Amino acid sequence: MKIEKNKVVLLDFELTDGDGIVLENTETSGELPYIHGLGNLLPVLEKSLEGKEVGQNIEVRVSKEDGYGEYDEENVFYISKDNFEQLDDIYEGLEFNAQTEDGPLLCTIKSIEDDQVLIDANHPYAGKTLNFKFKILSIRDATEEELEHGHVHMDIPF
Repeated sequence: MKIEKNKVVLLDFELTDGDGIVLENTETSGELPYIHGLGNLLPVLEKSLEGKEVGQNIEVRVSKEDGYGEYDEENVFYISKDNFEQLDDIYEGLEFNAQTEDGPLLCTIKSIEDDQVLIDANHPYAGKTLNFKFKILSIRDATEEELEHGHVHMDIPF
């Protein structure tokens, strides 16, 4: 079976930055499941995986432009600490999803200063060249329910 639209793919992976520093891998984050063709991966990654089969190894270097774009200083700003009243604990490095008009946006707390919180709304990998190494572990047809929901249901065997 080959990777094509509406196939569920399970990957062993390693992600490093342009300097070779490991950012994520299967050991720290678990195997990576996705439904091919639904935009769950960067387009350049889906294109490189298209047509590949179980057991193949793929390496892809992703530029800033094809990845998460340039780091934008305008996406770093202060908000009131009152916005976090519902949380028991806030701390530097905390990642959270902010609800925007365009859907959820991953943000990171950079610092907490009295009643102000410095937020970074850039993607954590913005401004970075990324190197992906994949090993294709399995491929199967996505179920109708998975396609409706737009994500893999891990209770379905590979």
